[in-house]
Amino acid sequence: MSVSLGAAIYIALKPILKIYTIIAVGFLLAKYNIVTMETARGVSNMVVNAILPCLTFNKIVSNISDKDIKEVGAIVLSAIILFALGTFCALITKYTLKGPREWSWGLLFAGFFPNISDLPIAYVQSMSNGTLFAPSSVDKGVAYCCIYLMSQSFCMMNFGMWRVVGLDFKQNWDEESCEENKSSKTHLDSRLQIHKANETPSMSSVKDDQNGSSLSRCSSVLTGRRLPSLQTAHLKEQSPSLKVYKTRTEDTEMRNMDRSSRRMSGEGNRTSSMNDVINEYSAADQIREGELDLSRPLTLTEELGNKNSTLGQIPMNSELKNATTSTSASSTPSTDINTGNKLQSLIKKYKLSWLSYFLINFIRPASLGASLGIIVSMIPWVKALFVHTYVHVHNAPDGEPVLNFFMDFTSYIGNACVPLGLLLLGGTLARLQVKKLPPGILRIAIAMTIFRLMIIPIIGVAWANKVYDLHWVGTPIGKFVMILTWSMPSATAQVYFTAFYTPLQGSHIQMDSPHSVFTEGDIIMLKASRLLDNLRHFRYPNLLPLSLSWPAYRRSAVLVVLFMGQHGELRILLTKRSKSLNSFSGHISLPGGKANSAEESFETVARREAEEEIGLPEDPKVLRERFNMSMEHICLEMPCYLSRSFLSVKPLVCLLSNSDHEVLKSNLPLDGSSFTAALNPGETASIFSVPLLDMIAHLLPEESGYHKEYIDHREYFPRWGELRWPIRHYYYPAGNPYDVDWLNSIEDNSSCDELERAEGKRDLWGLTAKILYDVARIAQGMITNNNEEYDIGHEELIYGLKEFGGQLQPGKSPWESGMSRGKRDHKFGDVIPRFYMDKLTNTTCKY
Repeated sequence: MSVSLGAAIYIALKPILKIYTIIAVGFLLAKYNIVTMETARGVSNMVVNAILPCLTFNKIVSNISDKDIKEVGAIVLSAIILFALGTFCALITKYTLKGPREWSWGLLFAGFFPNISDLPIAYVQSMSNGTLFAPSSVDKGVAYCCIYLMSQSFCMMNFGMWRVVGLDFKQNWDEESCEENKSSKTHLDSRLQIHKANETPSMSSVKDDQNGSSLSRCSSVLTGRRLPSLQTAHLKEQSPSLKVYKTRTEDTEMRNMDRSSRRMSGEGNRTSSMNDVINEYSAADQIREGELDLSRPLTLTEELGNKNSTLGQIPMNSELKNATTSTSASSTPSTDINTGNKLQSLIKKYKLSWLSYFLINFIRPASLGASLGIIVSMIPWVKALFVHTYVHVHNAPDGEPVLNFFMDFTSYIGNACVPLGLLLLGGTLARLQVKKLPPGILRIAIAMTIFRLMIIPIIGVAWANKVYDLHWVGTPIGKFVMILTWSMPSATAQVYFTAFYTPLQGSHIQMDSPHSVFTEGDIIMLKASRLLDNLRHFRYPNLLPLSLSWPAYRRSAVLVVLFMGQHGELRILLTKRSKSLNSFSGHISLPGGKANSAEESFETVARREAEEEIGLPEDPKVLRERFNMSMEHICLEMPCYLSRSFLSVKPLVCLLSNSDHEVLKSNLPLDGSSFTAALNPGETASIFSVPLLDMIAHLLPEESGYHKEYIDHREYFPRWGELRWPIRHYYYPAGNPYDVDWLNSIEDNSSCDELERAEGKRDLWGLTAKILYDVARIAQGMITNNNEEYDIGHEELIYGLKEFGGQLQPGKSPWESGMSRGKRDHKFGDVIPRFYMDKLTNTTCKY
């Protein structure tokens, strides 16, 4: 059959127009966040685990038989040659154009795997109008596409070649680990030098203060490793009821189970971006902490799982659960566990872990559909149970094979595969951002485009003609599919594999590089679940004795009470101090106060004061029964802060939620309608809340789409007593319309100050703002356990004042009174030795 040139061009372009129209719809759905990243991942898992296996099984069984085994072999051989040729082109590009070192393995992955899933199937299906190919030939062509897809899937997943992408990250992680060890040692050495300096004769008079304390007494604390925080030890001793010491597994389960169920405030109104992809898929922390073993297969029912699948191995969480059960329940191990351990021992003994990896991945639904299809199609009498063949078998009463209903089922489900796949492809394109080009990447992108879309297709045409002439492929549709497959661009799956390894913070050059699509590598606005996880895992590496960071006569503690707002945002419970108070009257503050004795724990002080000030019961039972609320302490490892009145303030971060909400479903908004805040008129005038991320909203990129509630923000960096002392102001409307309803309903007993009367706004500033700014940075991941320097808290300063300066004793010293009043001739250097002042100003950026 012959067609004119114009008709040929139209026939070739018509499928492209249809495909790109579907992709454009997916693009718009993602661009305007109608389909969120969580939804897209769920749909993708559904396609991979149900729809695609149905399509491949149906098309292969319907159109492939034992007589086509030669063509199947030719297709598999062509796929292998295509993969090898793409890799060869990537190697040429890598060694001639010298691209970013951090994307060398990603470049090889881009060369190895073309996009031979949705695009070729969609294009072939568009030919079913009979102009060039008969409908039966088109179905056979789709079956050939499925075999190409199966070949790629086996290489990518069953043989674990998707992990090649991670090799770009491994070197960075190794370097970071070395740097972390070096920085920890440097930080420790500096602390040791401070202590050694105290042994000089010139400081002997300072050492013999009224407490008889000396730096040499705490030198035993400074060892060559990071010790557990002494505050933690104190809390465990003083507060046995405090249930915050969870195992790593419990924290991991918390993170894994709720990572895809949160939404930030305003997320539905912002555009989607590559940050969403990283935030949804990233498992970098789990990999680095050893919680995810990539030498073992991942979850079989996800495109990229965040847990390991096992073969004859008991998962870690099961072992821990067995260890924590009662003696009666755990005294007799089960037969299943013994059997699993024996099988795992056998695998290790004969070094069959590679076989275990292959077999487990073999039963992935995506692999199983194609594999079963090939097996069924190659056994005539088995195939005859599903479709009509030359083999005679008894049919069902309707004249169809007895299992033909299964073919109807797979056909019905499989028809949704290509449209959904193209919609997801459009969504992926919508989330890609071209913002800045890593050096040399533009040349590499152009070279790979030329190889992939010009040179390799030409070679593909020559190869297809040769194979056709040799009668290895005996149908025109087989030849057409072969040429089409060799003309595909690189696989978009690389975006998700790269996101899987990409850390949430820091440079994202590996995400920036694939196919000239780049992200800015800026701060990602995390979901509430990740914010809470970061707070739960944070540990301030305090190496000082507790008495030096929380001195007996100047102890105070505050509660940073977080709760879930109406739009899934984390909010902070704040109070306005009564005008009748002698100090800081009318200021915005956190619930809390001074310790009554040196024996009180942080928790006891903060919870007691919160009950006195706002009526939040200290007794968990009363809190639950009266208000249907529960309090979870999620971060007790914050450092102490020094107030202008020379109190050592310890913040405790906690999460307030309803008792009838499961802990893992704490994304539900807090229903505080039953909370009748008993405001103490002598201490508290009003109570309200603000979003946690407001504290760092000015640090978030504009494209994050974050909607702050404050109406103005100012910060400046004056000096107090020679030291840099940042001051931040957050101005909120006096009647914040975005606050939760149950707090707005609580009567405001304050008499408005001048700012509220004149401008209708409240000023959140001072130490409260400093603490909340640091809590927000920890939650956002800007400050982690791996930081070389911790620019939070004032523990070193508190240490110097007490240990060297003889301050923070009962009763305020004249020097402290002068400093509190801001006298310019008073400086920290008046009481702290110069060598220690130099340490404070030179080794940290907070002063």
